[in-house]
Amino acid sequence: MADMFGFAALHVSAQIGCPAVTLKLLNARADTNKCAYDRTTALHLAAENGHLQVVRLLLQAKADKDKVRSDGASALYLANEHGHPKIVTLLLEFGANTDSARSDNGKTLLHLAVSKRYTEVVEMLLQRKANTDMADTDGLTVLHVAAQLGGLRVAQMLLNARADIDQMTHDGATALHLASAHGHPKFVKMLLDGGAKKDIAMKNGTTAWHLAASSGHIEVLHWLLLFEVDTDKIRLDDGYTALHLATTNNHPEVVRLLLAFGADQDQNTRHGESALNLASDRNHLEVLQLLLTAGANTTKSLHFAAEKGHLEAVEMLLKAGADSSETQMENGATALHVAAFRGHLDILRLLLEHGREKDVAMKNGATALHLAACKGHLEVVQLLLDFGADAEKITADELTASQVAAASGNHRCWSILAFRSGLWTDVQA
Repeated sequence: MADMFGFAALHVSAQIGCPAVTLKLLNARADTNKCAYDRTTALHLAAENGHLQVVRLLLQAKADKDKVRSDGASALYLANEHGHPKIVTLLLEFGANTDSARSDNGKTLLHLAVSKRYTEVVEMLLQRKANTDMADTDGLTVLHVAAQLGGLRVAQMLLNARADIDQMTHDGATALHLASAHGHPKFVKMLLDGGAKKDIAMKNGTTAWHLAASSGHIEVLHWLLLFEVDTDKIRLDDGYTALHLATTNNHPEVVRLLLAFGADQDQNTRHGESALNLASDRNHLEVLQLLLTAGANTTKSLHFAAEKGHLEAVEMLLKAGADSSETQMENGATALHVAAFRGHLDILRLLLEHGREKDVAMKNGATALHLAACKGHLEVVQLLLDFGADAEKITADELTASQVAAASGNHRCWSILAFRSGLWTDVQA
């Protein structure tokens, strides 16, 4: 007889761990392989709950040691998952399959043992020739798992068992990629000493070098450098080098190391951004100073800093000789235009105090004053006028700044500009 969930008396005795009742049921010819609703057998329950004597009785009664539940878990998998090494040993002695994988995630018993750092279980499984290269549903082998965790002892056991050192996951990552990304320098050295290919790229072009630089793992980078990696190798999807990645993620020590080993500080990404552009855009000041000291080209960097309102970065760039009048943008905008449009008053004042041309026009004829008037930045309009900006200059559409302010509904800006142009007096008359 079974309850509504398919549990018979043998299931119950196995779950609670009662050898005497289990033996009576077995002597009464209870079905050792009867499945509950999720295909759970008495052996699964005994193994999961750590009942060694019950497990032994069931195995002696010829219970199917390799039968799996609906999720693909075998008794051996459950014993290992719940930390019952004596039951694991017993199941192995009875010849349980070491390579059966769960159907929901594809992980084998060896995956689980490695992830839980059960070195004794790993050793037993390897002695029984467990497959070291089976991958789970994510494409991870046991060596990949060890690389993520940095487990040196387990990894050495796997390599001694001839695990594929360069096997890739679904996205092309090897153990070296994963160890580098997770910051395990000793593991990286072990892989490199073992002949791992250092320049393998993932499907998006990312190498171990990129991952270490992006995450700021400087010790990993040191080991990779000793094995002569390509320091300027680019990622295929975005054209980033290790220097771009270290800059983006604000790792000044990594940037210093890369520059010392001759990384190209002026190489651009596929979007045309240099490392200095990225540092300026993100206000990473220590990295910015390192790049400036290394003589990085300042082209467009002032635009990035001015647009984001990074006053100190603008100061550093100007001190380094950045040209605020450069018009590298497609529309012909200078840093002055960008600061005026965004309403960054302090940056605009700094640029004006450095003697930058206040009336320079973009390709459409708009000056900084037109842009400030359009956006309604009253203080910016006032500052530009105080520095002598020409309120009468017209755009390609023959509009003055006051007309732009009026068309944009920025009446306070219009009144100031109209007064400066004499229009206010005309209106009163």
